[in-house]
Amino acid sequence: MAMQPQVQIGKWLKKLEQESWQLELLVSGFTIFLLMTAFDGLTDFRKEFQFHFGPQGALFGTFLMFLYVVAAGILVLIVNLVLHLALRGFWIGAIGLRSVGPHMKIEELKYHEFFEKKLKNSIINIDDLIVKLDRLCSVIFSLSFLVIFMFLSFFVFILALAASIWALNGLIGISPEWLAVPLRIVFIIVLLFFVVGGLLYLLDTLSLGMLKKVGWLRRVYFPVYVVFSTITLSFLYRSIYYNLIAKFNKGLLRFILIVYVLVISFFPFFEFDDYRYFPDNTSVYDMERDFYDDQRPERKFIYSASIPSMTVTDSYIPLFIRYSVGDNPALEVHCPDFVPAKKGGIKDGITASDGNFTLSKPDVEEPFPEKALECLKDFYAISIDSRQVEANKAYFYIHPNREEKGLLMMVSIENLTKGAHSIAVQRRVLQDSVLQTEEYANIPFWRQ
Repeated sequence: MAMQPQVQIGKWLKKLEQESWQLELLVSGFTIFLLMTAFDGLTDFRKEFQFHFGPQGALFGTFLMFLYVVAAGILVLIVNLVLHLALRGFWIGAIGLRSVGPHMKIEELKYHEFFEKKLKNSIINIDDLIVKLDRLCSVIFSLSFLVIFMFLSFFVFILALAASIWALNGLIGISPEWLAVPLRIVFIIVLLFFVVGGLLYLLDTLSLGMLKKVGWLRRVYFPVYVVFSTITLSFLYRSIYYNLIAKFNKGLLRFILIVYVLVISFFPFFEFDDYRYFPDNTSVYDMERDFYDDQRPERKFIYSASIPSMTVTDSYIPLFIRYSVGDNPALEVHCPDFVPAKKGGIKDGITASDGNFTLSKPDVEEPFPEKALECLKDFYAISIDSRQVEANKAYFYIHPNREEKGLLMMVSIENLTKGAHSIAVQRRVLQDSVLQTEEYANIPFWRQ
């Protein structure tokens, strides 16, 4: 009687196995739609995050890498689920064909005996085809989620490596000289352990455990396996991984995993382009739609500067120059006498004093906005047709395009002749702690 529940569970699981294709089709269909929507949203969020925060050090790079890993995982899942859906449709068609006639007789086609013999050896029986398709669909469906977990494991590995390097570098920096030398040796050992051990663990994972078959290597590899299994959180998907390699064709799984790694690693570095006479590098001969408010694609950011249109009929051009937070270090050197009230980073509107606790919008009042404006205005230089011009007035401005923050200046073109001209914006950049000047934007326009 004690075994009765186990028998019932076994029957229930067997029934689920036989009917799981219905759930697979349902999940695949809905998931593809949701993932495509999620990918578009994630792409927009990543671009917005990069645009507003700029390069802010290791924390920024780590979060950006996480977004790339998630995006890559979504793409893999979409491709796999579309393939799974197509094969399941083929599988259902094969079942329908079997219901019409389960047995095929090549003899009835009355081919020559040469072709008849060849076809009998090469055509798969419909029953075998249905079974193989069913197994292949199940592998693809399970493998999709395994690959996602493996992407996350790679991200966690990089995160652990970066954290170790950062911690050891910080420790070396605050240590006395007599301790710094052994700490540097520890740093090299840790780095080598991560690189060599990580490559061994990756090779063992993608080869479906080939290193575990080498007897003399077990004493060396087992500690590496334990450490990196913990670091990469592989225990979360270990059951899926070992069930797959135990039940299905190892050669096929090994091939699929290696192809995934190679394609995803090198795909961003390949592109088909037969426009041989159209240069990839930008120059003064390019015209970019992003510079014009009436030409810019929807949801596209203003990365440097913008004017209303490429054709100008008035005697002034409203010029918007975007303020990039990546310029903050250069602005600090450019305006050493002015320290803005905002410190940067996270700000809050929580106030607690004299027993009073208030919540308000986290705005910081700048006591000297005119100094901030003058600093930012002087940070840029404007020229028309290579002749420097002075904007008569500048204002802080939030552009209605996508809430880009910057300066709005009115540039006079009263003395310009009709025809083609260009307005250039230069900014200061910090190179080896010295301010240099570089071109920020070059915008062609026509005066009518």
